[in-house]
Formats: sequence, structure tokens, C-alpha cells
Amino acid sequence: MLGAVLTGCGAIDAAAASPCLIEEPPMSTANVNDRASVEAIYPRDVYEAEAAQNAVGNAQTLRGVRIDSAPDEKGDFALVRAARDTGEAAGTQDALFIPPMLESREYERFVELPGREGGMAERRDPPAEGSSDGGAYAAFIDSIIEAARNAQFPERIGRGDDRFKGFHGG
Repeated sequence: MLGAVLTGCGAIDAAAASPCLIEEPPMSTANVNDRASVEAIYPRDVYEAEAAQNAVGNAQTLRGVRIDSAPDEKGDFALVRAARDTGEAAGTQDALFIPPMLESREYERFVELPGREGGMAERRDPPAEGSSDGGAYAAFIDSIIEAARNAQFPERIGRGDDRFKGFHGG
């Protein structure tokens, strides 16, 4: 059934407006052995825009990526673009949030736009692909891959789990 989304209300045509239609972003899968898979989910232009937004001193929301699973035996892990409030912890037991931050030498590249809170403009052109200035993006991608390799999440609780067996009061 092409163009349909399965929801709690049954199969519904994706083009039809329905209160039962639930849109969820697709889970993105990257691989620790395939740098291009990470770069496809978090490309350079997104990195530059979000790093500039995160650099604003009064930013209340940080943007970046969230690692939702440790790599499996093939090296695949769940990686999604995400945002969180600045007061939230960067890592929980179920996920790891990694925001891009500008290196101190990159701050001179941006200027705040007058009259627009949080608005940024580039003062000069971005570094060319492969130049020594472009190393911040490469380093950020490396940090995502390294964090995924070292991620240790607890096993998911499932049906039949020992923690559900036995007397639970009452």
C-alpha cells in the first residue's frame, strides 16, 4: 500500500488529513566504520549553522546530534539530529547528546546581526573543503564516531526480563 502510514487508527492514506496520522522522523542509522554515513546525517552546512547558533551567548537551546544506541556487531548505531535545553544533561543512560561548538579561532568568522536576537552572519567565506581551517568539522565527525564506539547503554527492559518475575507486592 504505497503512500500509507500505519498508525493506531489502521492504515491511512498519507495525503489525507487525519487526526490519527502520526508523523515521526525516520530513525537514522550510521556506521562507525563508514564516515560518510555520519556525514550524510550531519552534513557540513548543518554543522556550521548549528555551531554558530550554539555559540550565541544567550542561546537557550543547543542543537547537535543524539546517539540513541551503541553500535551493533556490524558497527551500525542510531544517530539523529536533536536539540535540548541548555540546562539538560548532555548524556543520559539511554542516549548521548553531542552539540557542535566553534573553536575559538572560528568565532571571528561570524558577526551577530543587529536587531535579530540570535541572528548570525558570516564575516568571511567558510573554509574550503579539505583546507586546514575545515578541520573543525572533521574533528566533530571524529568525536561522534568515537563517542558511538565507546557508548555503553544499559540493556533494554523487555517482556520476560528477570526484573519482572516474582512477587511485586499487593
